[in-house]
Amino acid sequence: MKAQPGTFCKFETSAFWSQQAVERFSETKSNLASSLNIMSAPTANLLESVFDAGATPIDELVQKFNFSRVDVQDASKNDYLVVHLAPSYVDDGHAGKVSLAKLDDNVKIMITGTLKTLSKLEPSERSYDSVLGSLTRNPLMETVASSEIIKRADKILKDDTHFMKVDWKVPDASAIAKVQEWFNSVIDDKETVAASGVTGKVLKDVVALSSHFIKESSIFEGLSEVIETPVKKEKFEKTILDITFLHFPTEKSPVFKLNHIIIHEWTQYEKIALLEQQTTGITCDYVSREFKPRTTTLDALKLETREGAIKQAEELFN
Repeated sequence: MKAQPGTFCKFETSAFWSQQAVERFSETKSNLASSLNIMSAPTANLLESVFDAGATPIDELVQKFNFSRVDVQDASKNDYLVVHLAPSYVDDGHAGKVSLAKLDDNVKIMITGTLKTLSKLEPSERSYDSVLGSLTRNPLMETVASSEIIKRADKILKDDTHFMKVDWKVPDASAIAKVQEWFNSVIDDKETVAASGVTGKVLKDVVALSSHFIKESSIFEGLSEVIETPVKKEKFEKTILDITFLHFPTEKSPVFKLNHIIIHEWTQYEKIALLEQQTTGITCDYVSREFKPRTTTLDALKLETREGAIKQAEELFN
């Protein structure tokens, strides 16, 4: 029988939402208590316990990686760059350490509480999703409503058609500039691009990997292959880079920004007699979310707790 609207139904709805509110309050209270407890823990080696390579910023990790070791013809090899979580300290487009002197006290408390919360994640559990979940549940911070979650993906293609070209050259400066412009447009944030380290030589190395998709052969080997295999089709795809990094608050932008960038490279190769066609592409997936201090919660903390968290944040980067 279809229920009729009335007091009973209204009471049930009201009770349901009240129960939901109680559960949310209990969860928030539990998370806050946990955050307050870990804020009293020592800060020694905190960065080492949170990030893959301690305090080493993501741009250094990316720029030091040897991309020439990546075997683009074997997708089963885990020889590409993976960083589960690293910090970034870029301020106004320039890399550097965190400067806390001019940051609001609530931002400092957020830094301490966030790092201590993330330190509870086991290294094997680190991933963009797990870190995002930890930040989202942190009662000391909240998402920046104006930004919400950013998700973008795009690809850039290069289509070559030629007669038995066997000399695969490293891309020139104009090609690198074009790819850099494309990457900048996908990320659409100057500081994030600078923080990622995916610039200059790194992009040159990444783009140059396309020359390894097809093995070089002499003209005689090529003609012999035409006789044996007049029609040939191949397709390769490989992840080149998969990085997650947490951008620290600055005076200009006093928020945490969690970034995840994945770069894939792929090629489709087709040869009919002496005519070859190769379409090479680079795909970039980008996800980002910003978090700011939850002022109502932070302002309500005891003075002793606030002072302790502020001191720990300042000591962490001195």
